[in-house]
Amino acid sequence: MKGLYLAFENFSDSSGISKKIVNQKKSLEYNGFLMELTHIKKNSDGFKFLMINDKVIINYGNGIFSKIKFYTKYNKLFYYILNQRIVFLYIRYTHYATPFFVNFLKKLFKNKVRLFLEIPTYPYDEEYQNRGTLMKVKLFIENISRRNMAKYLEKIVTVSHHDFIWGIPTIKISNGIDFDSIIMKRKHRTFSNTLQLIGVASIARWHGFDRLILGLAEYYKKDVNICVFFNIVSGKGDAEVIFFLKQLVEKYGLSKYVKFSGCVYGKELDCMFDESDMGIGSLGCHRIGISDIRVLKNREYAARGIPFCYSGNDIDFDGRPYTLNVSADETPINIESVLTFYRNYSGFPEDIRKSVKDLISWNYQMSKVAKEINR
Repeated sequence: MKGLYLAFENFSDSSGISKKIVNQKKSLEYNGFLMELTHIKKNSDGFKFLMINDKVIINYGNGIFSKIKFYTKYNKLFYYILNQRIVFLYIRYTHYATPFFVNFLKKLFKNKVRLFLEIPTYPYDEEYQNRGTLMKVKLFIENISRRNMAKYLEKIVTVSHHDFIWGIPTIKISNGIDFDSIIMKRKHRTFSNTLQLIGVASIARWHGFDRLILGLAEYYKKDVNICVFFNIVSGKGDAEVIFFLKQLVEKYGLSKYVKFSGCVYGKELDCMFDESDMGIGSLGCHRIGISDIRVLKNREYAARGIPFCYSGNDIDFDGRPYTLNVSADETPINIESVLTFYRNYSGFPEDIRKSVKDLISWNYQMSKVAKEINR
């Protein structure tokens, strides 16, 4: 059976989202399907293209008209799907529904192309809470269009706990991991007079790293015997949030203890994990109205074999001996409780990795989708 993974993403070697999409596509192939994958490509002149492999499907052009075409032009993609006899679409949905996109899906539906749509984060309306007018207008159009779009969907794939979204039954998965691409932490540090924390993310306000920084500010008001360091590893992210975090560090005189490493990946990132004791997951998902989480970062920490801290409920990790679950609110993180947790944890990296290897692999997670496609 032939499928198309539809993603309007500009791929990058350092992007966790890019890696996720590629791994999901590979896992659908592992589960028996012939898959193709779309992506966005930009050239040095600012021209934007929708690609499948090395073939240009749509030339969006550049400038303001490029943005308009991006949300309105689907005919060439429609005919490509029909000509290639593609049976189903797996759509990564990042809030781009318009009347034009709905019409595109409607035509595919009439031609018996089956449509499965993944919503990476749901609900998501609160993500637009502090955005500008243009983004709010986009959400308004999306809000009207998505209900019409839902009429043509067979199932919605979600990492949330919802049984139905927009009246459509869901396939519930967790974010997965390609274990072959993630190196397990190679050093096991015994507890000493320092604690090295690492937070890897494309920074946004719902990561809540400000809570950890404020916790460090409280911690260092006293004389301490154990130095706690926090390494923030982030390439792309919300520039305003990153600036805010740096201001907090400066305000509380924490530059000795909080480091901003920028974009790091590959062997350099592997070495950083070797020198780290604990991972810091998302501490602010409550800010966008989400309490049940399946964040990719928790799974990457587990694959690395490093204990970690997060807020909210994560069904794959709640109650595990190597996880510290903190309150989902605006209080600063209690650093003493982090130290107590780490001091009492006696496991090894291989223990953590082994405990989830079958549960959170992409091959296993996408097998849930494969079963529905094969019905």
